[in-house]
Amino acid sequence: MGGPRKKAHEKKAAGVPWRPPWVAIACTVTQTGEDAKSEWKRPKKISRLFELVRRGGGTNVANVDGCPIIASAAQRTTDIIAKGGKAAKSFPQKELALQELECWLLYVYGNVNKAGARMEKLHRFLFAPAAGDPAPEDYEYEPLEKEIVLAYMHMVTAKSTEKFQVQNPKYAGGPEMCGRMCGFSKIEQALNAVKTAEMLICGRTNCNDNMITHFKISQQKADRPESATAYCLERALPDCWEALKSATFKEKSNPFNTGLQRAMIWTMFIMSHVCIARASLFTEFCPAGPDTRLLFSLT
Repeated sequence: MGGPRKKAHEKKAAGVPWRPPWVAIACTVTQTGEDAKSEWKRPKKISRLFELVRRGGGTNVANVDGCPIIASAAQRTTDIIAKGGKAAKSFPQKELALQELECWLLYVYGNVNKAGARMEKLHRFLFAPAAGDPAPEDYEYEPLEKEIVLAYMHMVTAKSTEKFQVQNPKYAGGPEMCGRMCGFSKIEQALNAVKTAEMLICGRTNCNDNMITHFKISQQKADRPESATAYCLERALPDCWEALKSATFKEKSNPFNTGLQRAMIWTMFIMSHVCIARASLFTEFCPAGPDTRLLFSLT
């Protein structure tokens, strides 16, 4: 057993709660639809930042400029972006990752720091608008500070023995929070979601800061210490050639039992090295003379 299941068992054994406390304040809307049987309604978790994009907010959407044709194109572009754009298939997971970070920010900090106060202001703007509020496309948003992003990355990847206190007076006094023991994929998904939303809304993000990059790479190495064995041309080609010539392989007969078939398969195999290789392999890492002779001697 490995991967997510192994991580889930490790977290359970360490006493990490299945649901973090901040999921209780998730932002939800009612989604409606109908199928062959009936109409249905169900709650759906959404990100506040992506909801702002869906409503036309952001400096990087197309400029309307008063022209009906441009306005129509701008609306269509905004709709495409709001549904995930070129990454539409992965957009639901990206939105869930971002809404969890937003809930964490509101639960742990609230308005005791600038980032939490800005998120509370955005929530009110979206779901309890007041007279005099700007239009979504004119809404001003500042990207999350790198310290806030690092704090989230640290808390969700920390060991269960590390404890954290809620800073938000609204939720202070509750149970002490522990590290979530999540892996690299958790923070990678959250970072990608934040970068996508902030680049759309305000055209800049702090998620590419060197401190965040160092943290991310360190977590990646900790989660994936083993790497694949380097491909060695000198060892692989003779082994593959012997396997192709053998009458049996793993107690099964070799389907390529004529010289013409074997020559065809070997040619395809050699050509795949050329087609798949990066350009750098022929410049910085060009095959040595003995390797070239080895290729032709085997054919």
